[in-house]
Order: sequence, then C-alpha cells, then structure tokens
Amino acid sequence: MEDSKERLSLIGKIKQSQTLYKLTGIILPLLLLIFPLAKVDLGIDLADAGYNLGNFQYLDGLQDMWYLSTYLANLTGHLLMTLPFGDYMIGMRFYTALIVSIMALLSYWFCRTQLKINKWFAFAGNIMAIGLCWCPTVILYNYLTYLFLTGAVILLYMGLVKEKKLLLFFAGALLGCNIMVRLPNALEAGFILALFYYAWLQKTSARQVVQQTLSCVAGCFAGYGFWLVTILASKGPGAYLGMLQSLFGVSDSAEGYSMADMLLAAVKAYTDRFYYMKYLLALFVAGMVFEFIGKHLKQEMKYLLRGIYLVLTVCILYYLKQNNLFQTNYSTDSAYIVLSSLFLLGVTILAVKKMLQQDLTSGKRLQVCLVVLLIWILPFGSNNNIYPVVNCLFLIAPVAFAWIGEKGIVFPVRVIMAGISILLLVQSIGVGCFYVFGDGKNGAVCNQTVYDSTILTGMKTTTESAEELETAIRVLNEQQLADHTVILYGDIPGLAYYLGMEPAINTTWPDLQSYATDSFRQELEDQEYEIITEKASRPVVIIGKEYETINQEKETLLKTFMEHCGYRMINETARFTMYR
Repeated sequence: MEDSKERLSLIGKIKQSQTLYKLTGIILPLLLLIFPLAKVDLGIDLADAGYNLGNFQYLDGLQDMWYLSTYLANLTGHLLMTLPFGDYMIGMRFYTALIVSIMALLSYWFCRTQLKINKWFAFAGNIMAIGLCWCPTVILYNYLTYLFLTGAVILLYMGLVKEKKLLLFFAGALLGCNIMVRLPNALEAGFILALFYYAWLQKTSARQVVQQTLSCVAGCFAGYGFWLVTILASKGPGAYLGMLQSLFGVSDSAEGYSMADMLLAAVKAYTDRFYYMKYLLALFVAGMVFEFIGKHLKQEMKYLLRGIYLVLTVCILYYLKQNNLFQTNYSTDSAYIVLSSLFLLGVTILAVKKMLQQDLTSGKRLQVCLVVLLIWILPFGSNNNIYPVVNCLFLIAPVAFAWIGEKGIVFPVRVIMAGISILLLVQSIGVGCFYVFGDGKNGAVCNQTVYDSTILTGMKTTTESAEELETAIRVLNEQQLADHTVILYGDIPGLAYYLGMEPAINTTWPDLQSYATDSFRQELEDQEYEIITEKASRPVVIIGKEYETINQEKETLLKTFMEHCGYRMINETARFTMYR
C-alpha cells in the first residue's frame, strides 16, 4: 500500500515537472517577445531618433547620399509609416521594437535547437541582449543591420555544419541585402573567414570549398543586385555613383570614419578599462594560487578556500563598483558600458582559450569563430567603437553564458566571468526598462506628454522638453507658420518630424560633419534665390543652443543667408531659438 502511494506521488511529481517544463517553453519566449516593448512610449530625442523618423516621413526630399546609402532602412521606415498608427511616433516605436523581439526569438530558437544550449542560458543571454539595445529602435539602419546579420550568421553556421549550400546562398543573400541597409555593411564579407576556418578544421576538399564560397558569393550578389537594379531603375546610375563618391569622401574627411580610426576606437574601448582589468587580473592570480593550494588539501579545505575566494570576488567587484564600474542611474550609459567592455573582453579571452582546446568538435570551434567575428567586425562601419557590439549581443551573450557554465573552465575564470555577467544582466534589465537615449539626461524622468502634438500622442518626455515643444507648436500656430518649411541647425534635426514641418533643404541635420559644406552653401543659395524672386516664402529657421561640433564656415553661411533674407527672432527656449 505504501509502495503504491509512493509510486502515485512520484508520478504526480513527474507530471508537475513536465507541466512546468512546458510552461517555461511558452513563458520564456513570450517574455522575449514583450520585453523590447517595455519603453516604447519613453523619450522624444531631438537628434538621432527624430532625425531618422523625419527621413522616413520626408523621404522624397532627402539628399541622395543618405537616401541611397541607407536605402533599405529608409524604404522600410517609409513603409512602416503607412501601417495603422504608423503616423504616430509611438506606433513607429512599437513596430520597430518588434524587430528586436524577432532577433531575440530567432536567437533563442537557434541556441536551443541547433547549439543545444541550456534554455536558461539562452533566455538570460537574450534578455541581456534586449536590455542593452541602447539605440532607439527607430534607427533602422542599425536594427535591420543586426536582424539580417543575425539571420546570416545562423544560416552560415547551419549551412556549414549540415553541408547545405542553399543555406549558404541565403546567408550570402542576407549579407547582400545588408549592404543596401547601410553601405559600410559590405565589410561583413569578412564572415567568409568562418567558412575557410571550418573548411580547414574539416579538411574539406578544395573543390567543395570553392563551391561553398561561390554559394555565399552568389547569394550576396543576388541580395545586393536585386535592390541595386531597383535603385537604378528609379534613380538612374548617376545618382548611385554620386552617392558612392560622396560617401567615400565622407570617410576621408569626417573624423572617426577611416578604417584605422574605427579599429583604434574599438581597441581603445578595451584598453581604457586597464584600471579595472588590473584588479581582475590580480583576482585571477589569487584564485589560481588558491586552486594550487587546494589541490594539496582535503576536500573540505578546498571548498573552504573556494568560499573565501567567492567572498573576495564580491568584495573586489563592490570596490570597483564604488569606482564607477557601473552606476544604478539608468539615465546614462555609465550604467552598462564599462561592464559591457569587460564582458566582451572576457568572452574574447574565453574564445581564444576554447580554440586551443584539443577535445572541441569542429562545430563548437565554428561557434567560437563566429562569436569572435561578431565582436570584431561589428564596430567597423561606425565611429561608435564597441557600442554596435553592445547593441547586438543576441548570439554572443547566450553562447558566452553557456561557456561560463561549462566544467572545462578553471574556477577563478568562471567566478570572475560569472560575477561580471550577473552584474551586467541585472544592469541590462534596468537599462531595458529605464534608459532613454538622448532624453532624460542627468536623471530627469520622462513622464510628461506633449499635449498639443498629434504625432507625439502617447509619448512621454521630460517636463522641460515637453514645455519647449508645446511652446514651439503654439508660436507656429499663432503666427500661422505651421505649414511652412523649416531649416534646422544645431543637433535638433528631429524637430522637423515632431513639428510636422517639411525641410526646406535636402537634410534636417546640416551641421553633421558628414554633410558637405558645399552642399549646404548650394542649398542656402537656392533658397535665397527662391525667396528674392518671390517663388517661395521664407522657411522658418530654428537653431539649437547645445551642439558639440562647431563648423564656423557653415554657421557663417547660415548667418549670411538670414541677414540677406531679413530674418528676425520670434521665440527662444532653453534648447533652441526660432527665426522668421
């Protein structure tokens, strides 16, 4: 009788365990779907986010260089605006946040089914990746890049391991499409190194390597060629060649865009953390000493030493926290960037160690290769050092978590990496819920709505920003200028979108280094001619007060234009001044 009760109890526990397992199989992906939507209503950034939304809205008037160099991003954004609620900022934030959800779910599926990573590692890694998406999701030339790249890496891995040339073709096609998302993504061709590395591991025949390479290259040409033909049919070859010439001119003249600058910026992001690394290195050495001593002691003493080492690690991390390892103020990137750089450096070291392991399968080595390529190729094409890598951890973080959980790693390394990873995971949740790019600086809370704006319905910003936008809208309405065009200068390009004013020139951000002074001069001369000949009314000019890049020549051009056309100030706020 007792045996029967025990069996029934055991069966009940098994059923409960199976039910819980099934529930987590539903709940974890659901959380990955929802988490990117946590802050779609927070932040009205006058610079990058609003700039991209304005480009989508006023696509036809956009300068060819920016229209064509980020063609697929602009086209996608323009199409999203035609969807229900796409004419609201909160609608665009919702639609673009779903791209992050798709990446997380795609990565979770890949890690679980193809890499056989523990579901909790796969989930935690993707939660971290979502939380650290610091960049506004409406900046589609970033997020479409990450989406296509994530898909390409997955297909590349599966195509090589499963020996499916069709998958390699589609991997190449995604990378080809990525060139049309943002032209510098052509540097992602470097992922072909993974194919050659895997061929070397497998001792693949030269013929098969050539076939696999041609599959990738053919896919890349197909993905790129389809959109190139579309552009040539609509714009003509001259426009595309002009864009290429202009963009290469930018890389030569604008600071931070040369290959050397981008590489040095990425390296500097790690070398600048030497203060923290020296403590972690000392902690590692101490741990190895503890492990050496523990080998010559009884098991109980060995565990005691490890316990002491855990306490020591916590103390060191707490000390480093007090010295700006991270902040709990989620209005600044100091909450995550130092931790992220140490995490990525640690992952790189682990990757090198794993590559030297003799018992590692070719498939595992391929994983390592792809992680290293992601960490070191993503910074190219941007002057933002390692920020693009931090923004795209969807495959890196889950794999790194799995490595940390493996038994082959020495105890001190596992403890240090686990400590950094746990801290970064916690910080990423805070960042994912509260960090607002370009708004809410210095701890200001985004809890105010701009009541007079239809486009900004449902969005929240700081009290100061809300008041400034409401004032600008009121002044434009009172002076019957709301339907006029606008010229913006001084890191405030988003105002064109937020105020619903079409730009009078071919950009809303003429003070960017990458916007040629000659182009600005020509645009202003054309405007002046239109005004003098009374073919057009004077556009409203709004000049920001808080901008970093000083270009004396551009400012003189704008001042001269305003003097010639008789402009006068009509309103002034803490952030910008309006002229008519």
